[in-house]
Amino acid sequence: LKNQGETVVVLQLLGILELQAGRYSEAVAWTTKVLAREPANIEALGNQCVALHRAGRLEDAAAGYKRLTSLAPTNPMVWFNQGHLLKLLGERENALDSYRKAVKLRPDYADAHINIGNLLMDSGQFIAAVTAYRTAIEQAPDSFEAYKNLGLCLTRANELQNALRALRKAHSLQASDTWVLGGLIEVQQKLALWDDLEKREAELLKRLRTGREIALRPFQTLSINATPGDQLDCATAWSQHQVAA
Repeated sequence: LKNQGETVVVLQLLGILELQAGRYSEAVAWTTKVLAREPANIEALGNQCVALHRAGRLEDAAAGYKRLTSLAPTNPMVWFNQGHLLKLLGERENALDSYRKAVKLRPDYADAHINIGNLLMDSGQFIAAVTAYRTAIEQAPDSFEAYKNLGLCLTRANELQNALRALRKAHSLQASDTWVLGGLIEVQQKLALWDDLEKREAELLKRLRTGREIALRPFQTLSINATPGDQLDCATAWSQHQVAA
């Protein structure tokens, strides 16, 4: 910096390095210097928005993204990142609008389709959510998140056979995920598919006993053979997860 002076390139590089190192206040300070010289510097503004977001300054980040979308209206990632931030701020309709703009610009943006599905599922729009998840799967056939959320959505919509297929696929992609395992057990119980249910329940209890997060509906996933201690641990873990969410 001493040798080259505070050129925009140097200032921008320093902002990137601080951002990568997790020093978000410093990253904001460097990007602010860049933007003082080049107010329309899209890269610096984008990095500043990320730094503000990670620093917990969500309102400031939202203001930055509003400006960024006006400077780079054809960049799908900008709309995607804004959608994520707006969701955190509780502006669900605006978040949905941002994600939809992202997929309009980039139809194969699987993560954006998944986030659209998540917002729709949370608001009880299961049919529309399923469409979004299936669109994501068309673009990313091995997307664990798409199959997982599709399975959970179909379960909530009581389309159990389709839910079973989606959750089995998710489980095949990531067998370590305890929430998928729990969801799979729940659907098997409802469909009275007992073949490998005991084995799955035993695995779920094993994970519970080692402190892993447990399934969406824990009381349905524990068998009658579970000990009172298992039931208490399951209820405690579930309630802690619900409060944290």
